[in-house]
Amino acid sequence: LPRGTSVKDTSPDMDTRYRAMLMQRSGEDRLTMGCAMRETARALVEASIRQQDPQATPDTIRKGVFLRFYGHEFDSDSQRKILAAIESAGWPVAKYSSAPLSSPLIIEYSAPSLPLKRHVIHWGSGILPRPT
Repeated sequence: LPRGTSVKDTSPDMDTRYRAMLMQRSGEDRLTMGCAMRETARALVEASIRQQDPQATPDTIRKGVFLRFYGHEFDSDSQRKILAAIESAGWPVAKYSSAPLSSPLIIEYSAPSLPLKRHVIHWGSGILPRPT
């Protein structure tokens, strides 16, 4: 599909019901859900990068994450500048467990100046659907 094209297979009635269900949650719950989805997406991208290159360095992973999420939004000159800045920064990198589907997905984030952050996500929790 061309960039900017959206695919919508949800009926307007179901969209309205889903939005109402989400809005019944507190702002804190909605923020937590959004953050968890973002962290899961990042962990999946990092896992994909590691699968393609098991020896990937933290710099390689950070650059790959940038390119996957935002690379299409910048021209090549801007990309080069941003990638150079990423290389000189110390951003967090996630580690994940490759456990079977019967076990939770464990995501750990670390950075030189920050304490380790650990998230345990259970398959089928609504945050990470159970694959079929």
